[in-house]
Amino acid sequence: MIVYALVGESGTGKSYNSLRVAKENNIYYVIDDGILIHKNKILCGKSAKKERTKVASVKCALFFDKKHRDDMKKTIKEKKINFLLILGTSKKMVEKIAENLGPFKISKFISMEQISSSEIIEYAKKMRQEQGKHIIPVPTLEVRKHFLGYFLDPIKLSFIRKNKVIVEEKTVIRPSFSFFGEYFVSNKVIFDICVYEILKFKEVQKIVNVRIFGIKIKKLSLVIDLILLYPSDLKGVCSKVSKILRKKIEDFTSLNVKNIKVNVKTIVFKK
Repeated sequence: MIVYALVGESGTGKSYNSLRVAKENNIYYVIDDGILIHKNKILCGKSAKKERTKVASVKCALFFDKKHRDDMKKTIKEKKINFLLILGTSKKMVEKIAENLGPFKISKFISMEQISSSEIIEYAKKMRQEQGKHIIPVPTLEVRKHFLGYFLDPIKLSFIRKNKVIVEEKTVIRPSFSFFGEYFVSNKVIFDICVYEILKFKEVQKIVNVRIFGIKIKKLSLVIDLILLYPSDLKGVCSKVSKILRKKIEDFTSLNVKNIKVNVKTIVFKK
């Protein structure tokens, strides 16, 4: 297997530029902070950006955990990967990753200074230091499957390759180990959002109960009991309530909603 490495200090824009560098070198698999990426999909792995501390993040990126390491090696073998790009903050780091997963020999090292100007690199470092934001080079919809409870914002960039305009979507997140600390949302916030949005439906006569589960582990589930007015499209109302609550909660809190169950306890006739 031919392995390339993209090397640069933390916050200099490696993840942001990784897919462009991969495409320019005809590479379709990228290892970035513990995950294997292929065509805007996370194939396997556990992202270092999910860890709570910087020390744990580094260990994850280096595949210290045996199960994490074995799962990655198995996927690399199953996919019969011939070309791979590994991201790291130093030559020593990418060589360690290649050793843990292979061992593989690094065929070519590419530094951030080779692909980006010093002004852009300094700006990227400044943004990392001041705002604690990180990039994952896959679309936000894909990232949401793996990252619960983080600030998730999509960004799009375009570039021309072989006279074709290529558009890529990446995701900005703010990990727990950034200096901003952990992010908490209370049950009352979720409850108030639910009440406010549900009472906008003219078919709803009363909210009987709102039960909230999993907020501490950032795997939010809701069970909502309603009394509706007759006549109402019961299935349609429940579907609309579930859809609007998911959107509003995710938009306002940046938490991912695992599922929402809406129960109609009874119906009442208009006087």
